[in-house]
Amino acid sequence: MAEFSASIAHEICQPLLGIAANAAASLRWLQRDVPDVDEAIAGLKDIRAGCERAANIVKALGALARQAPLQLQILNIDDVIREAIQLTQPALTAQRVRLETALSVNQSIVADAVQLQQLLVNLITNALEAMAGSAQEESVLRINSFNLKEGVEVCVEDNGPGIPAERREQIFGAFYTTKSTGLGVGLAICRAVVDAHHGRIWAQASACGGARMRFKLPTCCY
Repeated sequence: MAEFSASIAHEICQPLLGIAANAAASLRWLQRDVPDVDEAIAGLKDIRAGCERAANIVKALGALARQAPLQLQILNIDDVIREAIQLTQPALTAQRVRLETALSVNQSIVADAVQLQQLLVNLITNALEAMAGSAQEESVLRINSFNLKEGVEVCVEDNGPGIPAERREQIFGAFYTTKSTGLGVGLAICRAVVDAHHGRIWAQASACGGARMRFKLPTCCY
């Protein structure tokens, strides 16, 4: 229960912050001398989408905790990556991170879209947090995807401080964190999602000096 509660707190933080930011922006548009109703409506639509995402996250985490059957659908992992990038774009922009992508998957997999989206959001968020404490002049995030003979592989890497070799397995444990404000559940959830899809996730050193997170998923996770 402690792990599940911490997971919910960790995962819904981002959509709740987005909801608060959109609410504040919508109020500003409406409180102008000449209210911009169209912008306010756009903000309200984003708030509705954020609420739906938060609800889906709680639902997906509950399914993971219960080991319930995945909500499977046919999807392309590149589409899920693009959705995750869109969700994290405000943070990418705020930190002035240069994003490089090479998405080359041309086959479908059968998987749970909500869980995979959260997996990717977690990996991107972890990379951003790592680079925020780095001394690099420019922050760079690279996301690549590849076709495998019987599945797909995704690689998320940054030029942050990296992960010591002796910690590359520990970081996937529940409540293990190297951050003073971290809960230590983000990567544990990533592993749970990949395990539920009968895949594999691991950490490496990146050629650009930071961390490289890689995961493989089979074509179908039955």
